Amino acid sequence: MEDILKFIAPKNLSSFVKVIGVGNCGINAVNNLHSQGIEGVDLIVCDTDSKSLANSQAETKILIGEGLGTGGNPVLAKQLATENAEAIKAAFTEKTTILFIMAGMGGGTGTGAVPVITKIVRDINAEDKHFPEMLVVAVVTMPFHFEGKERMALARRGLDELRSVADAVMVIDNNKVMDAEEKVPFSQFFYKVDELMSSPVKNLSAALTCLPLINCDFRDIVSLLSNGGDTFMGVGVAKGETRAIDAMLQALQNPLTVVSDMSGARAVFLHLSSSKEHDMIMDELAQVERYFNGVCVKQPRMMLSIGQDDTLGENIRVIVVATDIQPTETGSDDRLLGDPWPIY
Repeated sequence: MEDILKFIAPKNLSSFVKVIGVGNCGINAVNNLHSQGIEGVDLIVCDTDSKSLANSQAETKILIGEGLGTGGNPVLAKQLATENAEAIKAAFTEKTTILFIMAGMGGGTGTGAVPVITKIVRDINAEDKHFPEMLVVAVVTMPFHFEGKERMALARRGLDELRSVADAVMVIDNNKVMDAEEKVPFSQFFYKVDELMSSPVKNLSAALTCLPLINCDFRDIVSLLSNGGDTFMGVGVAKGETRAIDAMLQALQNPLTVVSDMSGARAVFLHLSSSKEHDMIMDELAQVERYFNGVCVKQPRMMLSIGQDDTLGENIRVIVVATDIQPTETGSDDRLLGDPWPIY
């Protein structure tokens, strides 16, 4: 499947789409994108730890603070991001239409700095009348249960703050990834997490750059995800007689994201693509439509895109993005939800 999902965004879109990884988890996700040879998307990394930045191949690196980290203190991370606002602004001097921001929730830098960085970049666009409204899509991970209740509480507080500044938030639950990949070696496990975090960039780019039969452009995506709240994304790839439904099931039954109910989605983007040699037939499209209508009890705003991608061979690819869905609460413990941040 990795070969099928490879993509190249057109170079003339460079700077319209930026990806910033904040903290060690976010930087690893950006490094994953860089290792796949992504073109046409600006890659940025930001951290309070100079060692983490030194190991990244991203074009732009932002060090906030002295390079010693935060000791897991999100309050310090917020302070350092605020104090280094000018360094952050310097990485966003060109027009940005879509910003993907990636981080792990529960630690210091990702939890504390991400909301501050998001607001700083938004303010840049707001100050310049020539800049369009910027779309911010956050992709974050939640901690393992074994990391403790305090870290989970920090993550939930950071996630709530992030929801107030980002348009769309996609949450990956590390516990669900662990359940699905329990036999995977430790080092490979985190590569899987990196793949999941970078998949929204890859899949949306695949939908935008394949040969369009029913088109979906940049502004369609911006319109769909603007004020999208908690957002689900799934991708399925299948071949054979029942490939359309099989791919749809794969996309909808993504066990790794924090989603409990998609039936009330406000808006849905549905992308289907196949190769010219093994083109999708109308009945396959009808099957997908019937199945999806059965899943969404409410009638969401629908955006359909159909494209041609000869790298798929005999496969059909289905990408589903649903906004304003109901998230599953992760690691709930009301005893830990008092002050916004613990006192250090």
